[in-house]
Amino acid sequence: MTENALTYKFAQILFIMLNLALQDPGKLKDVENGAAQPSRTPVTAKDGNLVEPLSNGLLLAMTMDEIKHKFGEPSERTRDARTFKYPTFDVQCGGRRGEIWRVKLKRGVKLNSGVGIGSSRAEAARLFGDADIVIYDQYKIYFEFSDDAVSEIKIEPAQGSFAPYKRNTDQRSLRAPGLGAQASDDQFVEFR
Repeated sequence: MTENALTYKFAQILFIMLNLALQDPGKLKDVENGAAQPSRTPVTAKDGNLVEPLSNGLLLAMTMDEIKHKFGEPSERTRDARTFKYPTFDVQCGGRRGEIWRVKLKRGVKLNSGVGIGSSRAEAARLFGDADIVIYDQYKIYFEFSDDAVSEIKIEPAQGSFAPYKRNTDQRSLRAPGLGAQASDDQFVEFR
């Protein structure tokens, strides 16, 4: 790891610790291996990560052709030729490959962690931190809330394009980094 990468990682960890301490000093149990360890219950997933696979079978690395093959023609078109509406999600695709740029989940679709439209703010916060915009692994997730419940979830790549999700083959419990797992250079929680 280069000196710049180590400095960046150290800054990320300090940022996470500072935000957790400012939100609620009691959340920090201890510091282990340089990562903040808030007292949160881990989530166990049989496969995937906290985001994928989505409950409807949509994989975020799919192209528009793959989406049409799996889900059929969109149920509704928009004025934007790149945006397609399906009963359980809206998707915006583009680029030469027609890859997903942005997806908006609708009622009935859940992230692999179980969070979906109608989930409580507390459940989303337990898994992803108490933030409206979260960067987790390759995903930038936008949560909107109404009456302490999730009212909208949008997902776009944190950088570049979505890659096929990494399967959880060792059955370890999953947590958003900064909420118990050690953050890496490309995987951290952003508080706003």
